[in-house]
Amino acid sequence: MKVVLLFIILVFISQVRASTLSGFVLDTRNAPISEATVQITNQLSNQIFSTKTDKDGFYIFAQLEPGLYKIIVKKDGFQTAIRDSIFLSIASNIKLDFVLEVGSINEIVIVKESSRELVETNSAAVSTLIDRKFIENLPLNGRSFHSLIELVPGIALIPSSIESPGQFSVNGQRSNANYFSVDGVSANVDTSTNFQFYQQAAGTLPGLSVFGGTTPLASIDAIEEFRVTTSSYEAEYGRQPGGQIQVITRRGSNRFTFTAFNYIRNDIFDANDFFDNKNGIQRRKLRQNDFGFIVGGPIILPFLYDGRNKTFFFTSYEGLRLTQPQPGAFVANVPSMSLRQAAPEPFRTVLRAFPIPNAPRQTGDPTDTERYVIGLSYPSRSDSFSLRVDQKLSDKINFFGRYSQSPSSQEFRAFPSQNNFYEKHLRSFTMGSTQVLSSRVTNDFRFNYSYNEGLFEFQGIEIDGAILPPDSLIFPSFVSRKNAAVSLQLSTGTGTVRPANLTQGKTTATKQRQINIVNSLSIVLDKHQLKFGIDL
Repeated sequence: MKVVLLFIILVFISQVRASTLSGFVLDTRNAPISEATVQITNQLSNQIFSTKTDKDGFYIFAQLEPGLYKIIVKKDGFQTAIRDSIFLSIASNIKLDFVLEVGSINEIVIVKESSRELVETNSAAVSTLIDRKFIENLPLNGRSFHSLIELVPGIALIPSSIESPGQFSVNGQRSNANYFSVDGVSANVDTSTNFQFYQQAAGTLPGLSVFGGTTPLASIDAIEEFRVTTSSYEAEYGRQPGGQIQVITRRGSNRFTFTAFNYIRNDIFDANDFFDNKNGIQRRKLRQNDFGFIVGGPIILPFLYDGRNKTFFFTSYEGLRLTQPQPGAFVANVPSMSLRQAAPEPFRTVLRAFPIPNAPRQTGDPTDTERYVIGLSYPSRSDSFSLRVDQKLSDKINFFGRYSQSPSSQEFRAFPSQNNFYEKHLRSFTMGSTQVLSSRVTNDFRFNYSYNEGLFEFQGIEIDGAILPPDSLIFPSFVSRKNAAVSLQLSTGTGTVRPANLTQGKTTATKQRQINIVNSLSIVLDKHQLKFGIDL
């Protein structure tokens, strides 16, 4: 019984998202042609796979990398059939038949039908494929592929909050029930930036940026394609019961590729907000620069190594610098000037930590306070870098490695002279290898290590006359701002008016680490394909 249970578990949790191509080779009378040679070539890496049809004319290629392929079918006594530009998408299962006419093998018939019109008839899964051409032609505000996931039938957006940070529901399931994978390994490695764990715990959310973007998983320009499967998927999809989002990153080819971009928004083109202008508040900053580049191609070292057809690289970088205005004025109570002048030391030093008031006290405000009014814009930034290297070790073995790191941060003004600083930093390394052990046996192995760190820190700022007290005055001798936080609470706010409070120091730092080992073995027996796998 133990052996049977182990067998079931291994079959059900394989996670490698390879593609399968199969079909029949027939003559013009629909009779099967056995022992016909079927050869498939990856048109980017020039890797060649070959098999022969069985007695029923059936052939199959399992564990193929998504990409563009060319197929040649040969048999003595029949014309050779060539089908060019066969596009295999991620996790696809395509059936493609060939009909050979009697003639010399030197006579060639080229089939011109578009490969993108092929229909998957071997799978009942409900899924939507988003390819690179679609991604490039659709403008994306924020350059996050979340916007494309919203287009998939059965998906409903969930309002973002601390408890549910920027996710979506698939067919009515919980928003933390979705499973993301990048290049066949888990990307559910999100961590928290605060001391309250909600959906961020235990790997239920993908490793998003601090403001909910998907660039830490893969920059838009580094994505080859992704598939969103919402129901009726095979047993190999596991861990989470919701949508299965599978992302494949781009790889290099024999052709060099280079792209650079910079998307700009700036308040210099805008008029001041009507209400800000009426209340004497200056135009707030709106600055957005989303910039980056991609470079890919063969690795060539002059006079040392020529990697064409063997060794390829693809690297991408995307940076975001965003300063975004917030609606409404920031209004806070701060110590009045008369209180500051009358207070003895060291209390005067503490009172000087707050900005100088610029508006009079109003009814209901705490005694000895005046108002500080300002229009604010909050800064955010992110950097996403990735490098992928693919190596053709032989006609039967491929290897790749990918490293990425994506720090992101965001600031909010919490109190008159205090910012709340949030930061995430995701680092991930993935390596994989596909081995064609025979024409009927293929193995695919993946390894991933990911490290995601979240930080939440209170930062005092000297602005509009505020002078922060020295750490020696507010921090006890046995702690520092690196491992503790000290809060000065001088008043309580009223309604939308912020109180005269100031907190400085580190509050939380959360870390999530993942080691993911995935292996999938595909065996073809006659017309049957058996898959065994493990996801540890």
